[in-house]
Amino acid sequence: MGRLNYFLLLCLFPLFFVLHGINENFGLLSLNSGGTLFLKYILITLFISIVSTLLFKQLEKAFLFCIVLLSFYFFFGIVGETLQGLGLKTYSLILPLISLLVFILFIVLKRHKGLFKKSYRFFATLLILLAGFEIFNLVYNVASNKALTQDFGDQLNHMQKTVIKQASPEQRPDVYWIVIDEYASSRVLKERFNINNPLDSVLRRKGFFVADSASSNYNYTQFSLASQLDMVYLKEFRRHSVVTPRDAIRGQFALYENNVIEVFKQFGYRIENLSFYDLKGYPTKGMIPDFFNASSLVDNQTLSGKLAKDIGWQIPLWFKKNKEEAKLALNRQLVINLDSGYKNHHRMLQHAIRNSAKDSSPVFLMTHLFDAHEPFIYNEDGSLYFADGLHAKANTRYIPQLLYSNSVLSSLVDSIQFNNQRDYVIILQGDHGFKFDENDSLFDKESCSTLFAVYYKNGEYRSWPNQFTSVNSFRILFNDKFKTQLPLLPDSSYTLYYRSKNQ
Repeated sequence: MGRLNYFLLLCLFPLFFVLHGINENFGLLSLNSGGTLFLKYILITLFISIVSTLLFKQLEKAFLFCIVLLSFYFFFGIVGETLQGLGLKTYSLILPLISLLVFILFIVLKRHKGLFKKSYRFFATLLILLAGFEIFNLVYNVASNKALTQDFGDQLNHMQKTVIKQASPEQRPDVYWIVIDEYASSRVLKERFNINNPLDSVLRRKGFFVADSASSNYNYTQFSLASQLDMVYLKEFRRHSVVTPRDAIRGQFALYENNVIEVFKQFGYRIENLSFYDLKGYPTKGMIPDFFNASSLVDNQTLSGKLAKDIGWQIPLWFKKNKEEAKLALNRQLVINLDSGYKNHHRMLQHAIRNSAKDSSPVFLMTHLFDAHEPFIYNEDGSLYFADGLHAKANTRYIPQLLYSNSVLSSLVDSIQFNNQRDYVIILQGDHGFKFDENDSLFDKESCSTLFAVYYKNGEYRSWPNQFTSVNSFRILFNDKFKTQLPLLPDSSYTLYYRSKNQ
């Protein structure tokens, strides 16, 4: 075996792994993301292969050693879960065991006088077949438009076509859609936390209609928003359906191209996206949390990806003498960084509101705020709460943070009402309710109960019931403002169980 064949054959391993990840998550992982991962894995493969050639004089032995090391690297997620199932629960046990197995293999290969040609041919042939199969699978997925099946909303955009066919928008009001994550309804705040939410009366004084019994349709963000923006229920989920991180990223995919955005686009609206997800043609200007990165579906299976996810935050503490003091300092800095990100988002949002009022085109401005959502880093007055870092408990810290978020919301509403002289609509809502534990008595009853308020400049709210779910919100808006006659769907809310892959 020549050195060129040796390196080329080994490069088939990362090619197979990335293509398998793309095919398994077809449509969720972009080719650019796949290419970035492939480049990363090629460099790791080349490094391991060079080290192996230095350790062994025979390329066949070096090849087999590389295959084993790369197998541990690429399939570490599966290996780790298997070992945890056998009772090895911590990395302090798993990593030494793997290192011992690798060392034993090294000794065996080093001492054995054979050339291992049969083993080499077997693994070389296997890599060629696996890579070839994934290439065929990729071509098939492209040809069959498999990506469409990842969208669990309105895949064929029936509602978009219906709205455009029925609509006759004589006036096109600006629409400001403000979603604040995990903002519970006033009923829940009273029942669980014994507090009367002052925001209700503030909004009513500003001319809002505040629904007494509004609910999301699902108790997780991507699913509730995908349902709301497609104006349909999601096909795959019912009460107590189990959802995974992959489903959350499928939710991102469903949001990427949705009915509501396309309707506004068709009627000449300028789209301002300050949410936490990208839209087709409108990448977000807001913050996108790392855990919504589709590349993680592949990379978190590898040794480096899984270690970074599980214990990466601990690495800066390894080299500190006083680890407890270093941990407090690290948590303090993380709180400061998070606050800085939130504040920057608020500034961008205020700037976008001021600019939208000057534009001659109507605007659909959408944003998603995390000010009421964990981690709980704020006191009621907006000062930072450092005591528990990013691990403050909801039962004591949710209300102070929610009351602070009221001031943020009130400021945004004031800015819209002060700057905009045209006709406009404001929708202010939670994406879902408070995150009750699954064994909490209120989990099924109130997990979807959320804030929902709407402002029309003319103050006509006859179409808005006090009790409804968010799947009907844009149906009502289009009926009122675009003269459509969309039927309202029966109101249902579904509490889902979230499970990571190894739960």
